[in-house]
This record gives sequence, structure tokens and C-alpha cells, in this order.
Amino acid sequence: MLWFRNLGGDILDAFPRPCFLLIKRKDVLSQAVSHSLAVQSGVWLGSEIPPNKVEYSYFDIEKN
Repeated sequence: MLWFRNLGGDILDAFPRPCFLLIKRKDVLSQAVSHSLAVQSGVWLGSEIPPNKVEYSYFDIEKN
């Protein structure tokens, strides 16, 4: 759970007994593309409109 401390605050102090749910897509390519677009635009919900232009990046998708 140490990776969770990288979020800027101490989640474990705020929530002493957290439960985590890992959600994965069967289509990992679509998951990587979605992650790349969300990181570039800062938009993580489908109902939001990206404030800036996002570009296809093979290398960004490949590392995800």
C-alpha cells in the first residue's frame, strides 16, 4: 500500500482501513488508450469535455 502515499496526502491516515477495488478491462489496448487520453486532458469522466487538444501517442500507450 505504499504506492498510495504518492497521491499527495496520506490516505491511510484519513482512512485507516481502506478497501481497494481493482477494475480491469478485457481489452487492454482500449484501457491504455483511455488512460493516455485522460492523462493528457486531465478529464477522467466521460461526461466532461477536455479543455485542451489530445494527441495520439504510440509511446504513451505502449508504456501503459
